[in-house]
Amino acid sequence: MPIGEANEQWLRAAIESVQKQIYPHFELLIITNTHLNSHPRGNLPDSPEERGQGPVDSGIKWRDGPQNTTLAAALNNAPDSPEERGQGPVDSRIKWRDGPQALNNAPDSPEERGQGPVDSGIKWREGPQNTTLAAALNNAPDSPEERGQGPVDSRIKWLDGPQNTSLAAALNNALAFARGDFIALMGAEDQLPAHALYKIAQTLNAHPDTDLIYTDEDKLNAQGQRYDPYFKSDWNPDLFYSQNFLRHLTAYRRSIINDIGGFRPDYQGNEDYDLALRFIEQIDAERIRHIPQILYHRRDFPEHTPRPSQDGSQHTASSHLKKDSGVCALQAHFQRLRQPVKVVEAMGGHTRVIYPLPDKPPLVSLIIPTRDKLKLLRGTVDDLLNKTDYKNIEIIIMDNGSVEPETLDYFKAIQKNTKVSIIRHAAPFNYSQLNNIGVTHATGDVICLINNDLQVIYPQWLTEMVSHALRPQIGAVGAKLYYINDTIQHAGVIIGLGGMAGHALKFLAREAPGYHWKPFLIQNYSAVTGACLVMRRNVFEEVGGLEEKHLKVAFNDVDFCLRIRERGYRIVWTPYAELYHLESASRGIDDTFKKYRRLQHELNYMKTRWGETLLNDPYYNPNLTLEYEDFSLAWPPQE
Repeated sequence: MPIGEANEQWLRAAIESVQKQIYPHFELLIITNTHLNSHPRGNLPDSPEERGQGPVDSGIKWRDGPQNTTLAAALNNAPDSPEERGQGPVDSRIKWRDGPQALNNAPDSPEERGQGPVDSGIKWREGPQNTTLAAALNNAPDSPEERGQGPVDSRIKWLDGPQNTSLAAALNNALAFARGDFIALMGAEDQLPAHALYKIAQTLNAHPDTDLIYTDEDKLNAQGQRYDPYFKSDWNPDLFYSQNFLRHLTAYRRSIINDIGGFRPDYQGNEDYDLALRFIEQIDAERIRHIPQILYHRRDFPEHTPRPSQDGSQHTASSHLKKDSGVCALQAHFQRLRQPVKVVEAMGGHTRVIYPLPDKPPLVSLIIPTRDKLKLLRGTVDDLLNKTDYKNIEIIIMDNGSVEPETLDYFKAIQKNTKVSIIRHAAPFNYSQLNNIGVTHATGDVICLINNDLQVIYPQWLTEMVSHALRPQIGAVGAKLYYINDTIQHAGVIIGLGGMAGHALKFLAREAPGYHWKPFLIQNYSAVTGACLVMRRNVFEEVGGLEEKHLKVAFNDVDFCLRIRERGYRIVWTPYAELYHLESASRGIDDTFKKYRRLQHELNYMKTRWGETLLNDPYYNPNLTLEYEDFSLAWPPQE
């Protein structure tokens, strides 16, 4: 992260927000470093009296050595015991390890430290991110007595890091002095609500096998007002490859951080992303937990972001250096996993992972149910044959009783193309049954269910979808569909929306960033629409195809995706497969009593089959509305 000059008022507020935690078992390590934080001290007072700290601020524990000293040297001159320090009663869990050997010989496990499973709580890294404290330490008094501090809050320590070091090295120096089970990063001007640590400790008590916990977050403006909340989904691997949504507040099991070697200096500006990527390589997804509450407030306004460089220019969080380091960190992750992907920069400074196709791409069978509506059908078939760059395809048109002469003439003509076949099934409309029959006639290893009212926008759409469908852990892939007026028709399905399920971000303008750039990021959803749905044939057969008895028209795609997830696969939605969708233009709208009765039956079946699954979509958030598609806030608040 870029390092900016910490504002005294905001720094104090950050420290006080930690001191006010209702869960008392924590340790706040504030790292200072004269190279990383080389700005002038400004008007920060020299003593507690000048600071006007009062009872709360006087609890800050200063550990200063000679001016501009290294961390090890500073600790060499520190008293060896609480008695020598004259501190009075202290937290018996805190032990000072002085000298360079402290960095190497700190106990590695809670057992060595005599800590209970949660008692020593959450270990905080108030690192040099967004802070400039080194200059302030240069002229600070040398001892608690000189400072006149009185009782010291032994949970808070200032660690004066080595000069001319990287952010990663400074964090690792602090890591060596951490004693608890979990570690989190906190910006110097950010704040925590009073219950933040309590909620994390509560989660650990309920789920002691947890290795990583993350929470929702929002921002603070210059007036201290909260805005721009980010209510996140539960663990969403493909979204994490597009966007580092962990950020704040995230607590990592310290022993695993030690096992993977701590922070690395090679990914400046994305040290936390590199750490998280290496961390998740070591654990199962079941050991990652999300607390759907705002437990972190990030200060975010113009003075917070830029920092002067050596040449006087301004660097920001969106600098090319940071973007490149994020791409490189993610590329290195896939190299460690031996996956030959290509990582590139995406919209909004995010990332895109491009998965390769095999040297011989598999045959894709495209199933198109239709009845007359020749103009729509012809446009779709022409686009598949002439505007799609993936050429190893077969098109199976499922004719559901067409009678118009021009349609029948078209069928005779188009069958001359060896890639196209017509299967006639003149029965009452049953979307699920038509597709299931189509798959029995297909010869491809990859199946694409596609409506007869789609228009291709970019030729690479099918290449993109197939590349994801061939990933072993992926069960099905959905596309980004637009109405003809360039607003979004489909960007994933949210379970529970409108009482059952609905399209995410429906009616959002095509170029709008939407909710935290979600319209432009590859991610996991609980379901995607069957209007353009790609999967491996073996997955389709494994789950038994579409439910044709109880879900003849509606919700069969949602049910299908939920059954895929039930088998342990993930659903992926990609914004890089873009098509226009003239929704229901060929079939019409459910506006008759017979259709209404059928829809009610389908709703009842879904509620009976899926029960509570429909009440909690892991790829959404309980604080977001189920009335609208725009990711606006639920009312009343849920969490």
